[in-house]
Amino acid sequence: MIVSSFCIHAVASRKARNKAVADLIKLLRPGGQIAILDILHTNEYKKVFEQQGLINIRRSPMKFLYCMPSRYVIAEKK
Repeated sequence: MIVSSFCIHAVASRKARNKAVADLIKLLRPGGQIAILDILHTNEYKKVFEQQGLINIRRSPMKFLYCMPSRYVIAEKK
């Protein structure tokens, strides 16, 4: 399992963020899961998950964790 918590949003450009997410997906073994908790860009991460062929993709409703609006996106590699 790969977990990212409140960090990918700090990557400046969309292209670089999407590449970072895609690079994390490459590290997953079949059946592995990735979970990204962040304050921004979770819909963007979800699209990368879809483009990379991940399954069981789930995006949470907005939560106020540590007083910051945040969402998580979770998926599994075939």
